[in-house]
Amino acid sequence: MLVLLRLLFPVCDSQDHVSAVSTLLDELSALLPPPAAPFMGSRSWQEVFAELGTKLPADFVALIERYGNFHIVVQARDDHGRRIPTEYLGVRDPRAERSVSWAQAAIYRAERFQALPPLDRGPDLWPAPGGFLGWGATTNGEWLGWLTQGPSDEWPVAMTRAGDRWLDEIAAISATEFLVNWLTGVPDFELPDLSADSPEAPIECRAHPLS
Repeated sequence: MLVLLRLLFPVCDSQDHVSAVSTLLDELSALLPPPAAPFMGSRSWQEVFAELGTKLPADFVALIERYGNFHIVVQARDDHGRRIPTEYLGVRDPRAERSVSWAQAAIYRAERFQALPPLDRGPDLWPAPGGFLGWGATTNGEWLGWLTQGPSDEWPVAMTRAGDRWLDEIAAISATEFLVNWLTGVPDFELPDLSADSPEAPIECRAHPLS
């Protein structure tokens, strides 16, 4: 099932877009400061884009250049009801040097999910035209990404979740705006409350090794 939450992107010129990306990133940084010593990939964005065959959204590039490879750590409950720091949302730097690159991993996932029965498979995955390309995952099994439709800066954010069937939700916003909304208590999708007043409120953004 697809739930369209917003229909249109605002129309803006290039300079307005750059300013909007910077403003959103500053807002996110105020809500969740970046790691003091982030882990940054060593590949160039040009290499990543060439391998993918497409650019990635400018806001995501700016997000990674500020945060690096990171996890959002929240206060989760253990089996005894005690609050413990838990790495909840992980976002990978596509520039990281690994035995399997970001693009190769996406292709592998697409091939693996194509082998599933249609009801279990969910949306087409990138590199299928307009397919889902993931950029983050939670420990609860939610997979965040984009539907790669049209210019990269207009890709809507989407979420898919594994269960008896796949549930897909779409919001015509950027990844950074999605994170800001989530951390201010107005998540665009059905997700745990991560606002400052929530018991699960994030306690830090932790740099994560690039392995």
